[in-house]
Amino acid sequence: MTEWNKYQLIEFFGVLPEEDEDQTYLSFTVEKDGLRLNVSFYQIDCDVYIDLFRDGIAETIFQTRIENSGGAKFISHKNGWEGLEIAGSHLSNLSRKNGSSR
Repeated sequence: MTEWNKYQLIEFFGVLPEEDEDQTYLSFTVEKDGLRLNVSFYQIDCDVYIDLFRDGIAETIFQTRIENSGGAKFISHKNGWEGLEIAGSHLSNLSRKNGSSR
């Protein structure tokens, strides 16, 4: 199970998260220039959901999910650039019984 650093995520997003009482997920929503970004981190499955909305459009204009993430970390460089690095899925055995990799 991945432990998300709640305080690094708050620092990055600049808002307090929505979370359930069991602390199984953290969900951050930020809005700017008619766009709304929602990023949710799930503790048990280690999944990250990213949804982007535009004002006036009910459905997401972009969505993705990172399954079984190895974690996320806030990155801050001396030149002022900041980012959030989210690790992709852990890979184990990619080969199948017949020996092919597909």
